[in-house]
Amino acid sequence: MRRSGCLGGAVGRLALAALVPVVAFGMAPPPAVVVDESLSPSVAWSAAVNAVLEAHAWDDGFGPVFAAHNRSLFDRVPDAKLRDLLAAARKHQPRAAAALSAIASAISAHPRGNYVSAEYLAGWLWFHELAHTELASPEEAHQRSCCGVLVAPSSNASGARLTVKPNGTGPVIQAVDWYWVTSGFMTAVVPGVASVQENWRYGQVSSESVFAAAARGVTPQVLLFREAFEAAGAQAGGAKAGYESFIEAVAYTELAAPMYAIAAGPGADDGAIVTRDPAGPALPVATHGIARLADAAIGAGAGWRALVQTNYDRWEPDPPSDPRRTAAERLLRSMAPEVGSSSVGAFAAVSAYPVFNEDTAYTAIMCPNDACAEAGLPNLAAFTRQVLLPPDALPLA
Repeated sequence: MRRSGCLGGAVGRLALAALVPVVAFGMAPPPAVVVDESLSPSVAWSAAVNAVLEAHAWDDGFGPVFAAHNRSLFDRVPDAKLRDLLAAARKHQPRAAAALSAIASAISAHPRGNYVSAEYLAGWLWFHELAHTELASPEEAHQRSCCGVLVAPSSNASGARLTVKPNGTGPVIQAVDWYWVTSGFMTAVVPGVASVQENWRYGQVSSESVFAAAARGVTPQVLLFREAFEAAGAQAGGAKAGYESFIEAVAYTELAAPMYAIAAGPGADDGAIVTRDPAGPALPVATHGIARLADAAIGAGAGWRALVQTNYDRWEPDPPSDPRRTAAERLLRSMAPEVGSSSVGAFAAVSAYPVFNEDTAYTAIMCPNDACAEAGLPNLAAFTRQVLLPPDALPLA
């Protein structure tokens, strides 16, 4: 099988050297591992592969997930293009390319695994972009059910402001994700900098534009947050400088397809929803492309604030068939300030139907401040993530 396997719901935590668990709620606790990239790729990533395959046999994890996305996307990606994507990664993202080879080898060699090629995983490196193209089936290109909620207490709250303490060559990154098979992630937190999730944004691009972007070194979406965290961790000036650097990188790094990014920072009012076109924020930046938590209407009259983002532009009404943002905003507005600005309120907003629904794979509450869990400060991000799979493809334990 050249096209196989998946991340059947594995949650890890990645620290420049790592993938680690965050508070996550789902059918069962997912495997949690630490990836230490000071080690060789084969050693660093084999633990993640082993953790998943020991928890879920091929036919209960990687196999059905890869098979589902093969049918909806990868079976239509020519082998030559997958080889080109791997070659581009080796040229422009050599660390990721080495990880792809190591992960593919570990899955293929494991007694409970199956053959997976590095070329195939290079396709997953560009999964989000290719899913926006004519190669994707309607099922792959639609039905994205992700939601992010940002909450903050009153503007006079004083949260701790911390600097990122490097671990090896960069910050420790904690991720809740199945995209670790690419060495990247779409939902993560670095205490002292930000917690963040990507949400799908509709918009069609051509497959040739994606392949061309890969060839010239454009950053894949699954690596965007990782690179932005690494750049923010290297900033002088403390947590605020790191957070602003992170938002800047997320907003302006060239991409190959549209997306949303929902991020909370460590200080009061640090939170933003970035609506991305490939070249940068949707215009005009101040009102559409970057929505700031400090300017949020929800809770403003009561001294707290909240923002909600699903899979539609915030300046447009929800479609009648998918009112998740409307439902979450209505619930948040009904809460007392001490509830709405807390982890309880954030979790309630993302765990109530229809935000939480039959397609939800997991819900995570992420705090970007080392002290905020104990002190109730300052900002929280609550995320839900969908897995586009037939129900019988998901592992049950």
